[in-house]
Amino acid sequence: MTVQGLNVGDELGRLIAEGSISMPALTAITGIAPTRVKKLLDLEPGLSTAASEFSEDEILRVSRLAGQLTWGAEIGDYERLRAIVETLTAQFELTHENIARLARIEMEELEAFFDDPDSVSWEAKFAMAMRVYYLFHAVLNATAK
Repeated sequence: MTVQGLNVGDELGRLIAEGSISMPALTAITGIAPTRVKKLLDLEPGLSTAASEFSEDEILRVSRLAGQLTWGAEIGDYERLRAIVETLTAQFELTHENIARLARIEMEELEAFFDDPDSVSWEAKFAMAMRVYYLFHAVLNATAK
């Protein structure tokens, strides 16, 4: 397994330069003022300077966002859906049956997806992905911060 370092400022700057995200969007997403976001983009690797100017929460949120925007697209759709379901079960203690009922999907389709994603129709996978993602978002919205 290879471990890659992430220079948060460089990666976010690259994403802005290539048009993947804008400074106003980054500000809206993080809730950090534009002048402070600019300071984050200009920091040297290691974020040691950031500790005095940014809260741990801000550093964590921006670092997580940079990583997810940079490497998140490399995760396959099936793996992503599987990870969301596994998070709902492992972290939030929902069962597969709970998830199927809340997402209004057939339990058989959820089980079939876990056994062999290719055995489930594209339409069923699409509905499952959208509904499970909505459920995941609802759970995260209710999670204590």
